[in-house]
Amino acid sequence: MFIEPMSLSRILARASLPLLWVLLQLTSCPSSPGQTAVAPPRVLRFLAVTADGSPVADLKPEDLELRVGKQPRKIVNLVSSAAEHRNIGFLFDISGSRRSDMLIPDETQAALQFLRSIWRADDSALVLAFGEITVNLAPPTSDLTQIEAALAKIPAAQYRGSTALYDALCSIHTSATESSEGETLLIVFGDFEDNTSRISKDAAIDKLRKNNIRVFPLLRPTQERFPRVGKLAEDAAKKFARSTGGDMFKVENERDLAGAFHRLDAELKGAYRLTYDFSPGDSQHTKVELRTSRPNISVLFAR
Repeated sequence: MFIEPMSLSRILARASLPLLWVLLQLTSCPSSPGQTAVAPPRVLRFLAVTADGSPVADLKPEDLELRVGKQPRKIVNLVSSAAEHRNIGFLFDISGSRRSDMLIPDETQAALQFLRSIWRADDSALVLAFGEITVNLAPPTSDLTQIEAALAKIPAAQYRGSTALYDALCSIHTSATESSEGETLLIVFGDFEDNTSRISKDAAIDKLRKNNIRVFPLLRPTQERFPRVGKLAEDAAKKFARSTGGDMFKVENERDLAGAFHRLDAELKGAYRLTYDFSPGDSQHTKVELRTSRPNISVLFAR
């Protein structure tokens, strides 16, 4: 049904007082040239852990120094976010390079044990596997039985084909924003080689940062006859972790695997949400620096 547009004077004549006020605001004169809008505060999430792997749960604003674009910024608020819900993703490399990897069953068991140990009713998790394409084995769910069933499929998968790691990382979707509650983390199992992605490494990092997803590579060593490939893969894993506020763990055996999940548990217990003054000149790519004056403490944040 087509409704003839009404003139502004007819709308005002029929408008209630609240609607009239809104319309008057919309049609009022713009701000004076010297008047500037106040930018809302910005949020920075970070994890704090000691050198020996213990969570840091008592940081105060005066313990921290924040710079954005090399300029000091005032910390408006600092709160622990360790009790907020978590979105936890598991991404497994099932390409041909992992065909002879004997640690894969241990990876899936360690992932499930870790999830059970930290799980809260409002958490969610997902499981994906990738080679040349990405397979969604369990979409985001709060049902642990679905996650357990998905993880059980990983050791029996057919390990073949090329590796499209960066494409797989870009397939992760989340509704999280920098101001929403909860951490979103992606734990990646594999050698971090990529030989067939259509998306570049930097583009994948940009998308993960935009979606506020922390990446935690659990890096498996490559075959020793390809040392240059292994070095490039390790550098890529470090870059993904550092750029997104995650951490990288080299995993050569079951002990390393257990140690990685133990430290990850501590890092999540040291989660914080920091609010700071925002400048209109800031952008997603403006360099952020966060330091603490307290010794032997590492802070993990998207850089």
